[in-house]
Amino acid sequence: MKNYFINEDDYSLEQVVSRIKKTDLTPGIEPIKQDIEKNAVTLERMGVKNLAGLRKALRNKKKLHEFSQKTGIDENYLLLLRREIGGGSSNPSKFVIFAG
Repeated sequence: MKNYFINEDDYSLEQVVSRIKKTDLTPGIEPIKQDIEKNAVTLERMGVKNLAGLRKALRNKKKLHEFSQKTGIDENYLLLLRREIGGGSSNPSKFVIFAG
């Protein structure tokens, strides 16, 4: 079965940053472009190497808050980043053949 989703383990943090920089974001999400390079360096220092790691670090409010405390990156910035990276994922559904 062909997978139509990004392999989050293979999608590097550098690719995430590049996509964000090239994308026309909505005005509410646009602030994540500010200091994206500096924040990416901080994320890498904290062990975030790819999209999967970024999603894991920011997966819920508690984790996001803790990560903000550890990195010094503003919590609202991380919340916007989580919203942006969350837009590309979906739970795959299997097609079921119905007897007709």
